[in-house]
Amino acid sequence: MPNQAAFPSRPGPRGFLWSRSAGVLLMLAGCGLSQAQEQIPPPANPASSGQIAPSPAAEIPTTLSEQANPGEFQVIQGSKAPRGALDEPFQYDRVIFRPNVSYRFLYGNGMQSAPGMRNNTIIQDLSPGMLVDLGPDWVLSYTPTLRYYSGHAFQDGLDQSVVLRGGVSYEKWRLGLAQSFSESSSPTVETGGQVDQRAFGTMLSANYTINAILNLDLGANQSLNYASGAANGAALQSTEQWSTMDFLNFKFWQRFTFGVGAGGGYVGSDNSPNQTFEQFKGRFGWKLTDRLSLQADAGVDDRQFSGAGRSSAVNPVWDGTLQYQPFDHTSLYVKISQAITQSVIQNQVTVNTSYGAGVTQRLLGHFNLNLSGNYGTEDFLATQTVLTSRTDDNYSFNARLSWPFLRRGSIGLTYQYSYNKSSEAGMTYGTTQMGFDVGYSY
Repeated sequence: MPNQAAFPSRPGPRGFLWSRSAGVLLMLAGCGLSQAQEQIPPPANPASSGQIAPSPAAEIPTTLSEQANPGEFQVIQGSKAPRGALDEPFQYDRVIFRPNVSYRFLYGNGMQSAPGMRNNTIIQDLSPGMLVDLGPDWVLSYTPTLRYYSGHAFQDGLDQSVVLRGGVSYEKWRLGLAQSFSESSSPTVETGGQVDQRAFGTMLSANYTINAILNLDLGANQSLNYASGAANGAALQSTEQWSTMDFLNFKFWQRFTFGVGAGGGYVGSDNSPNQTFEQFKGRFGWKLTDRLSLQADAGVDDRQFSGAGRSSAVNPVWDGTLQYQPFDHTSLYVKISQAITQSVIQNQVTVNTSYGAGVTQRLLGHFNLNLSGNYGTEDFLATQTVLTSRTDDNYSFNARLSWPFLRRGSIGLTYQYSYNKSSEAGMTYGTTQMGFDVGYSY
C-alpha cells in the first residue's frame, strides 16, 4: 500500500518575477549551465490536466538512434534543425550538454482556486534546465520550473521533471528503458484547486524480430503517484500501479502492420479499493502515402475492485491518430482516445474520452502558427456504491504564433480558451489565458 507523501510547504515570493529572480537567471546564463527545458507529453484528455495553458512545444528527450530512425508511420516531421547540424559548444568526448532557459508570462481569468471560486491572476514560469546526450543511445534531462502567481488565492511553487531514456541492442533484441520523476503543484480540473503531486514512472520494453513478417513487443510499466493535501475538502488518494502489455505484430507489407496484444495489472491505493485489470487490444499502422498515415488501437479494459462497493467495470479503450502533410510546411492531425486512469480523488477511477484536431502552418517563411481544438469527457466511476458518480465535458481551443531568432532562440504568443461543464456543483467554469514565451536552447 502506498504511503501518502508529506509535501513540504512551497513558499514563494509574490510580485513581478524579474525583480526577485533576475540575479539567479543572470548567474545561470553566465556560467553556461542554464539548462534545457524538457516536457513530458501531456495527458490525452485536457479535462484531467491542469487549468494552466500547455507549455510551448519542447524537445522530448529521445535517443539519437530514434531521431535518426523516426517511426515508419510518422508523417509530420519537426521543423527544428537536427542535432549536430549546429555547433556543439558544450561537447566533451561523446557527451553533449544542451542548456536551455525559457520564460513564460500568462494572464488568466476565471481560473478556479476552489469549487465555485473564480480568480484572475498573472502566471509567470521560469524554466532553466539541462538535456544531456550520453552517447548515441541514452539521454538524461532535468527541468525545474519556478511558477509565480499574482493572485493570492494560488500558491507559488517549484515544479521539477527528470527523465532518463535509452536502449541497447543484442542480436535480434532491442531493449529500452525510460525512468521519470516529476513534482508539481498546479490547479487541476478534477479538484477545482491546487494539488501537490509527486510521480515516478518506469517503462521497460523489449522488441524481438522473429522473421521478416513477425516481431514481438513486450512492455512492463510502473507508475507511482503520491497526492498531498486537502483539495478544498476533497479527500485525495495516492496510487501505485504495475502493468504489462505485450503485442505480436504482423507486417503484411511495407506500409501496413497489424498486431494483437494482451496485458493486465494491479493498482494499490491508500484510501480506496485495490484493483486488478486485464486488457485485450488490436492495433495497426498504415502509411497510405508519404504524406498520409493512420495509426490506431482498440480493445477492452476489464477491471475488478477489492472489498465492498463496485465489484467490476468493463469499458472500451482506444487510441487513433490520422496525420496528413499536404505541403512541406503544412501539417494536420486528428486524434481520438479513450483510456482508464486513476483519479487523485479518493474512491474514483476516471474514463477519459478525447476528440481533437490541429493544424500547423508556416507563414511568410519565418512564423509558425499552431491551432488545436479538443472536446473531451471525463466520467468519474465511484468505486464505492454509496458515492455519486460525476461527469465533466471539456472544450478547449489553443493558438500559438512563434518565430525563431539567433538560430537557437524562439518567441511565441499564446492564447487558450477552456470551458469545463460538470455535473458536480461548483466545478463548472470557463477560463481564458493569453501571454507570451521566450526561450533559448543549445
